[in-house]
Amino acid sequence: ACGPMGEADASDRGSDKDDEEEIATPVVTTRVARGGISAQIRATSTIEAERMVTVHAESTGRITALAIEEGDLIREGQVLARIRQDLQRSGLDRASTSLSKAERDLETVRQLHARGVASQLELDQAQLAYDTATLDVRDRKRDVGNTRVVAPFGGTVTQRFVSEGAFVSTGAQLLSVVDFDTLVARVFVPEKELDRLRVGQDAEIAGKAAQGRKGTGKLVRIAPVVDATTGTVKITIALPSALVGGEAGFLPGMYAEVTLTTETRPQATLVPKPALVYDEEVPYLFVVD
Repeated sequence: ACGPMGEADASDRGSDKDDEEEIATPVVTTRVARGGISAQIRATSTIEAERMVTVHAESTGRITALAIEEGDLIREGQVLARIRQDLQRSGLDRASTSLSKAERDLETVRQLHARGVASQLELDQAQLAYDTATLDVRDRKRDVGNTRVVAPFGGTVTQRFVSEGAFVSTGAQLLSVVDFDTLVARVFVPEKELDRLRVGQDAEIAGKAAQGRKGTGKLVRIAPVVDATTGTVKITIALPSALVGGEAGFLPGMYAEVTLTTETRPQATLVPKPALVYDEEVPYLFVVD
């Protein structure tokens, strides 16, 4: 009975001795160097156009002409579609007839008022009828003009919602137009980086899914407010024309990574980042003794 217990005691003493021995930790050493280093901000963004609009119908009727296809280049003021204008023309003719009658009535009342036959009230009523008829003609002319759908600005047709011959109502979507010269990437950066950013500085843009697309853009706008919920600031990066469209250019809706260099030290003391040890946010560095 004593033998096994004695062996157990000896084993325990040996274990305590082993625990007291220091265990060496293997490390890798390297020499401190001098060179350039940069601080960068990386953020992801979806490419979008600042000038992008959906063209709506401003009149009701059947589309009689729509020769625009997706991908077509258009210029500002170009007629994109025409809507049948029979009803609008009829309304203009009626308004014009009413205006002619109101003009004749006004002239008659003026003559009678000059001879003292018509009262001032009758003259005022005739003048009001004439003014109302004039406004009605102006409105009917605008209705006729609205049957011509024109491009609000130059760009590219990216989507067509209707076809020639379709009946549309006022407010119906007809086309989407994008100005590819206004493509931007909007990203949100931490508030603490705000003082390191400036309008006009370069920003590297690289496609995430379409990895063959990359280039340099310009920071064109910094939002004047900070989002209190996220503590970030919105900045806008403009893409140059060389990075827009084509086989190697960016398109609206693409996913991209934006890299901003906020600070550069050309002659800094360089050590590997894993060598830094932090204690309550204070960095320390082990050196070989």
